[in-house]
Amino acid sequence: STAFNVNSTLILIRMAMAPDNHHHHHENKHRRLAVGVEEFAAGKKGVTRAIQEYKHRKERKVKDKAILIRSYNKIKKREGYQRETKPTEEEQDSSTKRRNKSDPFTKSRAKAEQQALDKQRRLQEQEKREKQTRENLKKRRHQAQLMKKRTKKGQPVMSHVIHNILDKLQKDE
Repeated sequence: STAFNVNSTLILIRMAMAPDNHHHHHENKHRRLAVGVEEFAAGKKGVTRAIQEYKHRKERKVKDKAILIRSYNKIKKREGYQRETKPTEEEQDSSTKRRNKSDPFTKSRAKAEQQALDKQRRLQEQEKREKQTRENLKKRRHQAQLMKKRTKKGQPVMSHVIHNILDKLQKDE
């Protein structure tokens, strides 16, 4: 009668685990029996078990995807499409390598570089302006000296005055 009790208990447990309705299916999916002594001693508890199940699900997804791709390629071949060419070594390397983690200082570095370029550009413009003002000042002083020159009788030298007027007219045009 003990064998009957054990068997009937197993049957009852299986019946409890089996989904009777579709709306209860999701609840039963994650329901488990109590952990046995051996399983508890083996250390498959909580977090470790969850991690192992996650890895298993992930591996299963990869396998399922590979199966789908293979069947898709077979159908394409049957339909007359050419199979896709395999990627080159460089493409394969770039796809299999993990992406480098993004640098947290990328934005600040770019901003600093931009500010440095702006500062350099402003300094160059300032130097150019200073050089232009020095040249203008030099020309003005030279022009002033020419205009100060006088003949023996104290009259301004007319050639300098005429050149000055011509230069002004040419600037206006």
